[in-house]
Amino acid sequence: MTDKEFIAQLLEQVIILTSRVKELELRLSKYEHPKNSGNSSVAPSHSFGNIAGESIHPLMLQKLYRHSDLKTTINYQANFIHKEADDALDSVINF
Repeated sequence: MTDKEFIAQLLEQVIILTSRVKELELRLSKYEHPKNSGNSSVAPSHSFGNIAGESIHPLMLQKLYRHSDLKTTINYQANFIHKEADDALDSVINF
């Protein structure tokens, strides 16, 4: 293989890899901005909030949600904690 052929082959591989990187960056951007992903009509953070409930420590949730203030995390997560209401309803139904 001549030097010219080798350089041409490397250039072809660079072009292919550059194209692949752009494709992967586009796919990754959907995860960096999940509300724009088109994967669901429910924002992923809402689904996660329901699943997390009271099982994940608020400081960890703050990091995961990327909230700068813990109060924001606690107020947000309060929307997904229904244990007291569920227990109250159970006590009435099962009296």
